[in-house]
Amino acid sequence: FGVLSLIGYLIAVVGEVVTCVASGTESGTAFHRFLELCDFGIKDGEGIEGELRAFVSDGRLSPEQLDLLKVERLVKILNMPAFSALGGAQLWREREFLCSLPADIVFDGAPAEESVLVQGAIDLLAVTAEGVFIIDYKLVRLSTEALKAKYSRQLNLYKSAVARIMKVDERTIQARIIDLRHLKEIIV
Repeated sequence: FGVLSLIGYLIAVVGEVVTCVASGTESGTAFHRFLELCDFGIKDGEGIEGELRAFVSDGRLSPEQLDLLKVERLVKILNMPAFSALGGAQLWREREFLCSLPADIVFDGAPAEESVLVQGAIDLLAVTAEGVFIIDYKLVRLSTEALKAKYSRQLNLYKSAVARIMKVDERTIQARIIDLRHLKEIIV
């Protein structure tokens, strides 16, 4: 390799990495958008294809996002237990919140008598006869253990915020990570 060849090779490799990262982010956005719009009761390929066509037709999903979504994967996702239990549930999708929480649950070592303003967006909040569920979608290349370790604190803060806002006992709220890459549910 000459210096120019090496530089050209590195640019090509870096370009591929950047493209992969961008398409990973774009894929995550596409999945989030679909799950924000879809009818969780439609679980078959034909029904999902119809929804996708309608979402693109009316501009709620871009053609580029459609290209990143595979119907077979969406069928598997929507047939996961977390989504199967949503029949009759009251749903809030991409629900933003702003809530004051005790500082000690937000920051280690902070005084409990202090308050901290916490802001977030819950991918899916469902209230069913069985209780309140917080569902967070992730499309990352992490193991189940790493996902749980990385996002447990976030979901526990979401549970505290939802409990305070909805005036329910935090122990009755269940939080789950939906690992869209590996098609797994992780209870937090």
